[in-house]
Amino acid sequence: SVFLNLVHMVKREEGDGPIIVHCSAGIGRTGTFCVVHSIVKMLNKHVAEHQEMPPINVVSTVLHMRKQRPGMVQTHDQYMFCYTAIGEEYLKLKMSLAPPSWYPYKLVK
Repeated sequence: SVFLNLVHMVKREEGDGPIIVHCSAGIGRTGTFCVVHSIVKMLNKHVAEHQEMPPINVVSTVLHMRKQRPGMVQTHDQYMFCYTAIGEEYLKLKMSLAPPSWYPYKLVK
């Protein structure tokens, strides 16, 4: 997806410092991006190090971020977007570990 391409571009451009993301209030769309970015980064790191899929918990990630900035991820649609984007990345990584024999395409990492 275009959004995950953006997440991966940000990941590649990260230096030693934090990234800065901000929408109008800094909690809804910003929180959505931060949650997806954080979990995608963790997924990729874990798979690279352990060659297995880690457990993920979107709600606990949001709650952790809300301790730092209250209100992160505000709406049902934003939660659903997080789950959809993270699910897409999760499936891509899982299939890169062991694509099913019936899958007709070669996955590019």
